[in-house]
Amino acid sequence: MRFSAIIPARFDSTRFPGKPLVDLEGKSMIQRVYEGTLNSGLFQEVIVATDDERIHEHVLSFGGKVQMTSTTCPNGTFRCWEASKHLQKKVDVVVNVQGDEPLIHKDHLEALCAMFIDGSVEIASIMRKSLSEEDYLNSNRVKVVCGRGGKALYFSRSAIPYFKNGFEYCHLHLGTYAYRMDVLEALTRTSSGKLDIAESLEQLAWIESGFGIHLAEVEGESIGVDQPEDAERVRTLIRNSSAS
Repeated sequence: MRFSAIIPARFDSTRFPGKPLVDLEGKSMIQRVYEGTLNSGLFQEVIVATDDERIHEHVLSFGGKVQMTSTTCPNGTFRCWEASKHLQKKVDVVVNVQGDEPLIHKDHLEALCAMFIDGSVEIASIMRKSLSEEDYLNSNRVKVVCGRGGKALYFSRSAIPYFKNGFEYCHLHLGTYAYRMDVLEALTRTSSGKLDIAESLEQLAWIESGFGIHLAEVEGESIGVDQPEDAERVRTLIRNSSAS
């Protein structure tokens, strides 16, 4: 099985403009994501996909591979598809690595790739169990419920599943995806439905269109940088890791 990783990166962000280039203890966020993905040793190729010249030039400056994409890509999935057409090596599965999660967990990527041993898996992603009621009630933390075999039944920003007799746990969706190449192309032809518009979660359009998403359960926090205070939290973790 041949895997390549694509890291979508956009400069414009309502809450944190320019965040791919923010400095995190001597390296930009996009450099940390790129190097962490590359150093996992799981991928034939790792490339950044962006529509911004500043990001393009920065990735080249640290020796990374980067592909310019159109400014009309509505989301990271479309950007992955555009960039995948420029991969130099034939690939079976493309992994969409989140460009705003700089602390890469190799074991998360390994678990994601291992899902494709099962030939029926079209799309894979990862989740972790949380015992925190705060996570459960937080609309910024996407929850997922799965059926037998780890196939997603539904994703929501709401508190799911409902516990009649008090909160027990929930599964948080960690956001990194992997797709078989033919499925990735097909996803770019899906139409939005009522559910993904309501929740602002593109994966619900895939489920509505009949695609299956299988989830691997992993351990360890995945920290997304959505606003400046998140970046400071990551800097603290990097400093503490370097000191230990």
